[in-house]
Amino acid sequence: MTTYTRSVTGVFGGTTITQNVNTTDTVEVTVSMPFGTFISTITPSNCSRTPSSMSSGSTCTVTFSGTGAYSVSFLASTGGKYPVFYQATLNGTVSTASVTAPTASSVTFDNPASADTTATVNLSANGSGGTLEYACEVDDSTPDNWQSGSTFTIARGSSGTVYARARRSSTTNSNTVSATRPGFLTGDITVNATSSTIAVGATSASTTLSNATAGETYAVRVNNGSTNLATRTGDGAVSFTGSLPSSGNTSTYEIFVRRPTSTGGDGTTYTATNDTFTVEMTSQDTTPNAFTLQNVTNAGLSTVYQSVSQQVTGITGTVTVSVSGDGSPQVQIGSGAWTSGPTTITNNDYINARLTSSASNGTEHTATVTVGTYSEDFTVTTVAASTGGSTGTSGGSGAYGIEVYDTNGTTKVLSPSTRYLTFMTLPATITIAAGATALVQQDMTGLFESNCDIAFRGYGALFFTISRVTTGAVSSQGFSLYNHGTASATASPYIVRF
Repeated sequence: MTTYTRSVTGVFGGTTITQNVNTTDTVEVTVSMPFGTFISTITPSNCSRTPSSMSSGSTCTVTFSGTGAYSVSFLASTGGKYPVFYQATLNGTVSTASVTAPTASSVTFDNPASADTTATVNLSANGSGGTLEYACEVDDSTPDNWQSGSTFTIARGSSGTVYARARRSSTTNSNTVSATRPGFLTGDITVNATSSTIAVGATSASTTLSNATAGETYAVRVNNGSTNLATRTGDGAVSFTGSLPSSGNTSTYEIFVRRPTSTGGDGTTYTATNDTFTVEMTSQDTTPNAFTLQNVTNAGLSTVYQSVSQQVTGITGTVTVSVSGDGSPQVQIGSGAWTSGPTTITNNDYINARLTSSASNGTEHTATVTVGTYSEDFTVTTVAASTGGSTGTSGGSGAYGIEVYDTNGTTKVLSPSTRYLTFMTLPATITIAAGATALVQQDMTGLFESNCDIAFRGYGALFFTISRVTTGAVSSQGFSLYNHGTASATASPYIVRF
C-alpha cells in the first residue's frame, strides 16, 4: 500500500498529469488555479475523491477499489457574463495490488502480579500489501479475533494453549504459533514464624509471622501436613488449637501460603514455604506437696466420718485422683459431689475423704487417697469394747479407768478414752458466707487440739476447715470454721467431744 503525493495547476483549455496505482494505493493531489479561482467541481471516474469541491491550493485524496483506467477532473470558473474556465486532470491505470503474507515467529507473555497477562504476537516477516492484522486466542488453533494491534489480554489459568497468527488479507494468513497459557502465581515463601513453649494442659498455641506479604493468606499446618490448623493474612499472631504436643514433648509446624486472584494466584492453593517453627509443652508435675488427712479415733460404729479438707499444691495441669479401701470410701474435690470413682484435681484445690466406720469395736477402716503419684491414708478407728470389772487383786498391767453408763445401762457417757460428751442445743444451725470464718463458741478451758472435736447433723455444700481455739477469753474460745466454697453454706453442729 503506497501513498503518492502529486500537484497540478489548472489552465485554460486543461492540463493532465498521470499516476498509475494499485487498488490499495492512495494519491494525495494538490490543485491550484490561476488567480486563486475556487474549484467548484471535482469529477471522479473509477475512483473516489474527498472533498467534492475545494479552494485553490488545497489537497484532494483519491482512493481506489476497482481496476482499469481512472480519472479525476478539477474545474474552476471566473464567473461573470463571460466566464473563463480552468481545468486540470489526474488519470492513470489501477492494477490489482500484490499481497504477501506475514510470517509469525512466536507469542510471548509478560508476567505481572495480576489475574491477566499481556500476549504479544511476534513476526519474523511483515509481508506486504493488504492490511496487517493479528489474532490470538486460548485453545483455538485458528484464532480469528482480528485486530490491528499485536497485543492481547490473556487470563491466567491452570491449563490451556494460546494460539496466534497474522494476515494481510482474508486469503493471506500467516502460519500459527502457540505457547502454554500463563499459569497462576504462587505465594511469596519468604516468611518467618516464632517458636513457643506452652504450659501443660494448655488448649491452644500461637506463632507470630513476620516478613509476610500483605494480602497473602498464611496457614499453619503440621510439618509437611495437608490440613490447615489456622490462617491469617499478612504479618501478626495466629493461634491454633489442634495437633498440640503432649506433656513434655515438642511438635514441629510449617507455614503455607496462598496468593489471591487479584495478584495472579488461583485463590485456593496453598504452597509450602519450608519455614517451620516448634511448640513445646512443659512436663506435667503429678506429685503434690505432702498433705495429711486427719484421722478419727474412738469413732462410733457403722457411722460415716470425714476428715478435714486439705489444700493440694505443687501440681501442674489436671491430675487424676482415686480412692480405695474400707468402709465404702469417697473423696470430695472442693465443694463438689462426693465420689468413689476416679476424678481429677488441679493445683490449689481442696480435697477431703470420708468412709463408714467399722461395725466392730476397736477396729480400723482405712481409705487410701491417691493424687497423681502421691498417696495419703485416712483412718477411722472405732471405740474400744468394754472389758468389764475384775474381782481379783492380782497385779499387772492393762487398761483401767472408770466407765459411766446412762440409765438405760447400755449408753456409755464416760470412759478412759472419752472424757465426756456435750450435746449442743445452740446454735441449732450456723451460716457461713463464702470465704468467711464463723466461731462456734464453747468453753475450751483445759483442752487442746488433739482432744476436742465437733460434728454436724448436716452441712450440705459446706466445704470447710476447722481450727480449735483453746486459749484466751472463754467468749472467744470454741471451733473456728472457714468456708472455702464460692457460696454461703449452713451447717448444724450437734456434739462436741472432749
